[in-house]
Amino acid sequence: MQKKSLAEVRIQNLIAIYRFVLQKRYCTKREIQQSTFLSWGSISNGVRELTEMGILAAEEKGTASSRGRYADTVFVDDKRVLVIGIDVLRSGIHGALLNLKAEAVYEETGREIQDTKRESFLNKIFLTIDRLQVEAKKRNAVVMAIGCSISGIVDSQKGISRYLSGFAEKEWVDVPLADLLRQRYQIPVFLEHDPQCVLYHEMEKWGKDDAVLIRMGQGLGFAVCLDGHIYAGEGRYELSFFRVNGPKGPIPMEDVASLWGASMKKHPSVDAEYILEHFADYQADYEWLGKGLGEAIFNLYCLFHNRNVFLTGPLSAKKECYFDSMRKTIDEYANYPLSQTLNFIVDPADDAASGAAMIAIERSLPVFLKKENK
Repeated sequence: MQKKSLAEVRIQNLIAIYRFVLQKRYCTKREIQQSTFLSWGSISNGVRELTEMGILAAEEKGTASSRGRYADTVFVDDKRVLVIGIDVLRSGIHGALLNLKAEAVYEETGREIQDTKRESFLNKIFLTIDRLQVEAKKRNAVVMAIGCSISGIVDSQKGISRYLSGFAEKEWVDVPLADLLRQRYQIPVFLEHDPQCVLYHEMEKWGKDDAVLIRMGQGLGFAVCLDGHIYAGEGRYELSFFRVNGPKGPIPMEDVASLWGASMKKHPSVDAEYILEHFADYQADYEWLGKGLGEAIFNLYCLFHNRNVFLTGPLSAKKECYFDSMRKTIDEYANYPLSQTLNFIVDPADDAASGAAMIAIERSLPVFLKKENK
């Protein structure tokens, strides 16, 4: 086993201090020492360094000791360091600025993008990040990293967007998006598939450690978390390709549980926003939505034995056309009322941009600390 250098041990200690303070919200240095088992010198120096970097803050509180000193209360600084998160979709690019408490301090919602050329679409991404950087400067804050959520097929390890629907042929293929953003902004960038980002945010929001997520929007996304670990990989866990029983035999899940598959292919002149606003006129397109979801969720339960099910995205809001049928199908497949043992959380206003920023906070902190310690 390779021995860690003193610098690596120091970074590891700083991360341990930050994570403990984030979890506790407010604590003293003595409480940090008792829980992390680090030396008093490591705690004192670590808190001082993290405070100088803008990651932690401290104030005197409590009763004076016999020496006349007050214990410092330590907490995560929510002003001096921020992280950018963006959610890149054909339906619009959404952006968020998060502080190191993972709280959104600024958000913006994008509109549907009609561009079918790579360069013009990239410029839309750059402009969104540029605006978020301006907002950070208004707050006299440093941007630590960028988290980017994107739909389609993603190689998150290499930071490459393999494919994004809606473009002219070969116009958006193997785009090194993370590298392009790093070169432009000179800070760490982390690219992740959008369902994983949504799941990360939903789990933080609802306090869950295990869950499956189905994101029903213009397209269809899926993510799974087991024992606190979100499973991901290029082209893996693609629920869109699952086949479910349709009116004339097996059909792709996307054809029953996405706006594009169920409606937009049949009505090519109508966009997703119009369908959602006039949903009653298109409800017949979703006759098989509940049955398809029920079949998929039953199979997912057999695979992962996970009882927390997040249903997100704009189509998830239309519970009246799928929820009862979904539960009925689950119970029919299980031969007992399995659906009553599952915890369904419907959250149409999913937030992949904030989830991407949360992932960026977690992954970029070691890089940021190394940079600041040079």
